Amino acid sequence: MKKFLALALSALLLVSMFAVSAAAVNWEDGQTREENEDGSLGIYVFDNAYGFVFNVGSVNGTIAGEDATVITSEEEYNASNPNWAISVLLAPTSEANVYEVVTVVETPGNAANGIAAGINFNDGNIVLLVHSAGSLPENAAGQTFANWEAKVAALALKVGDKVTLAGIDLEAGTATSATATVQDAPEGYEVTVPSTTVPEVITVDGDLSDNGWKEDGWTEVTPDNGFWQTVPTTEDTISYKYQLRTDESKLYAAFEIDCAMVEGGNGEGTNVRFWINTDSEATVYTHFYDVCVKSGAVAYTAKYNTAKDANSGADIADSTIEGIMTSEGDKTYVEFSVDLAEFNGEEGFNYFISVSNKINENVCLYYPANDEPAEGESRTAKLPYSAWNTEKAAAADVEALALGEIEVEGGDVQPPVEDDPEVSLEDELKEALGEANADAKFDLEISAPETYKAGDEITVTVTVKNITAEPGVHVLNFNLVYDN
Repeated sequence: MKKFLALALSALLLVSMFAVSAAAVNWEDGQTREENEDGSLGIYVFDNAYGFVFNVGSVNGTIAGEDATVITSEEEYNASNPNWAISVLLAPTSEANVYEVVTVVETPGNAANGIAAGINFNDGNIVLLVHSAGSLPENAAGQTFANWEAKVAALALKVGDKVTLAGIDLEAGTATSATATVQDAPEGYEVTVPSTTVPEVITVDGDLSDNGWKEDGWTEVTPDNGFWQTVPTTEDTISYKYQLRTDESKLYAAFEIDCAMVEGGNGEGTNVRFWINTDSEATVYTHFYDVCVKSGAVAYTAKYNTAKDANSGADIADSTIEGIMTSEGDKTYVEFSVDLAEFNGEEGFNYFISVSNKINENVCLYYPANDEPAEGESRTAKLPYSAWNTEKAAAADVEALALGEIEVEGGDVQPPVEDDPEVSLEDELKEALGEANADAKFDLEISAPETYKAGDEITVTVTVKNITAEPGVHVLNFNLVYDN
């Protein structure tokens, strides 16, 4: 028998930190809420559950998966397998079949060892027990986590909310087409959309959707407001938009160019050149950077000028520039970063941009810093390597371009907060799960982002190390749980 190790990893992320979208609740026809402006699915975490209808499968039933049951006593509760379910404690009101929410408990995984804290069956109390293994709309694909919406709605119930039972006979213990419907919002209730602050981040990967690129931060350059290196003689012209940002050490640049990418670089294909002047005494450029694609791979040029009044470029050894150029249809996307210190740009700098794309001829469009050219004004640019046109150059304010924080709707991206500051999270885990196995046959190392913003895909890495098991088939099963 060959020696091998089979690891079956079953990961369950219980996360309740997702975006809230529109400020109007609509449970009609099974809808969640209005779509986001970008057409994506609606809210993941509901700020209320008014009007929601819970389908109830049984009275004093046992939670088996994507289901809900009504529990009438402590004994039945402890026998119902409430692990990881949402326990909604309800108290009777003066109206028949109408109950009021007393508390909502996200039942811990060891609840089978005893009734969950805050659940007290007094004076006719009952519990609406709701379970789902997922909490995102996309989890419902193929009905894998069909009850996700009810789970999230249960978490959104508020103390004092009214719930009407239908099709349920508590004394007989029967449920027929049973539902628990949350009454509509009280008069004058206003939906509030929570917000939070998240850091702006840019990842140099060619995807310009990072939150560090501002929606209103793009500068449009067209044949109407740009300057040509040579006046074009064909209709092969270019328009593009670009944006610059900085952090403590780097300059970031992004471009969306209205042309299909042509390999070859400057003079041969699609090329972005970033001209820089950081010396007030220099009458030409002091540095420039190129990004293009050659032989299927991104290629860079990084040069500094050894003269202040002439074109005498020399390669920058071990340049820090990194970037990517990609193409989709008739659009080309460029994203790059470079250390500010490499071109002495920490305190700011002046720059020109030239974008070229050779198909019929090498058409090169420069960006000017002023308004559209005046009538009759020459459209031919003064080349930065022959004369630095201070009047036309743009000035980059590093401080104004700095990445910061933005406020987004919904969610809380803070690290987990310990319920009891006097009891460490490690101690709570030990109490719930027991001490670590001193005779373990392997070690697990788990890494995950400390923070993330709503809608992000996150990567959790689980590494199995120091395996001492004997030859054979070994199966490892575990749940990965995120404490919200």
